[in-house]
Amino acid sequence: MRVTCCAALAMGIILFAGCGDKVTNIYNSSELTGISGLLSPPDGGTVVATAGEQYASAIDDQGYFQLIGLKPGAYQLSVHPNHHTRRELNAIVVIPGSVNFMFVPVTNYPYPITSFYPADSAQGIYPGNTIDLATDEALNLGDLAAGVQIDPPASGRWTLILPSSGIKIPTGSAGQFRYQFIPDNGFEAGTTYHVTVSASVRTDAGAPLGRDLTFHFSTVASKPTGPLMAKLYLSSNSLTGGVALTEFRPVLSFNGCVFPDSLRLAVTIMPDVEGIWTTSGTCHDGYSMVEIGDDQPSTTATGTQFTLFPIHGVPLQAETKYSLVVSDSVFLTGSGHLPAPDTFRFTTEPYGVTAVSPPPWVTSQSPFQTVSLKFNTEMDSASVQPAFMLREVDGPVVAGRFIWDGTRSMIFDPDNKLRSGVSYLISLSRQARRATGESLSHDFESYFAVR
Repeated sequence: MRVTCCAALAMGIILFAGCGDKVTNIYNSSELTGISGLLSPPDGGTVVATAGEQYASAIDDQGYFQLIGLKPGAYQLSVHPNHHTRRELNAIVVIPGSVNFMFVPVTNYPYPITSFYPADSAQGIYPGNTIDLATDEALNLGDLAAGVQIDPPASGRWTLILPSSGIKIPTGSAGQFRYQFIPDNGFEAGTTYHVTVSASVRTDAGAPLGRDLTFHFSTVASKPTGPLMAKLYLSSNSLTGGVALTEFRPVLSFNGCVFPDSLRLAVTIMPDVEGIWTTSGTCHDGYSMVEIGDDQPSTTATGTQFTLFPIHGVPLQAETKYSLVVSDSVFLTGSGHLPAPDTFRFTTEPYGVTAVSPPPWVTSQSPFQTVSLKFNTEMDSASVQPAFMLREVDGPVVAGRFIWDGTRSMIFDPDNKLRSGVSYLISLSRQARRATGESLSHDFESYFAVR
């Protein structure tokens, strides 16, 4: 019987029948069906799952819990941390023969609030953005309208955006209900706003929050400052180094309003990559729906963002040096161009493994773990299988069977469960060949450990 996600050895679980007249302890259940999870940040406490009957278990000091031996069905999960606000998660589905693993973020916000946006002390927020609250229980909309103070004042309205029908949906990590404050005329540029959600705001059930929630954020200045600049954002480097061949979607961001037609004239990629540059937002009054940041663009600041959509599915060549040049001779805005040509260089990954599961260096994996490899090129399965190996580090090779989904995705299913407390090595030698017959240029290795 295989376990989905993560399941460890069964802990003691208490089953409450009816009103609790009869209490049965279940230890070391062999039925690997249930719920497990991890609190973030770690905290001890208790967790109770309810679906007619109630099942309870301790949460250890590292935040881990599990409820093994549950009957299949949809459960309400009550999480009671020792040092954080409780969580109420609904519609957690348990199916026979699997353990539903979930991360449970916990906070010290007043219940039932689980998160809010913009984050406390956030900078550079777009003036057209909203204020969002996520909760585990429904709030009274009238109380929100009367009980949330924004300083300096901003007129607008609170609305329930999820669930739109009012019915229960499976709870995500952020909460089941989402509320949004939509300002009538946007927020003022270059302004710091202080938000207070009053302790008097009630849930639909009539329970007040009990204490205030306060946070503040600052909007971006009205106009970009300084000379026009460009930034290039690429997808994360692959497991073997270099820019990934698949899903190549380079993003160019500018700190000003750039004309799309001018951008297409100004950009050259060598070797040539055929594609279409598209913009994701309209720049107006010095604003657009993108951020010029250090990591990746988002939807909070001023500038213009363009994404290249290649015409061909895999437009890049493996292990090749590329350069993207933005010319300084094309007027990108109504009044200017780059002060000098901007050149961005990158190198692509080799052909071979582009994703592995379990991910590299991950610990606490299930002993029922399978191994999957995804490739950035079509592979010859007859050469890949003998070139693949799963073994204990400094130990025996693991026997198993191979399952292919097309020519780019392979699963290795061990014949027996893996050993707890042991580290494993995944390897694929360069003897593996592409479907076109060429051998891979690099060996691949990755490690993981079993709980």
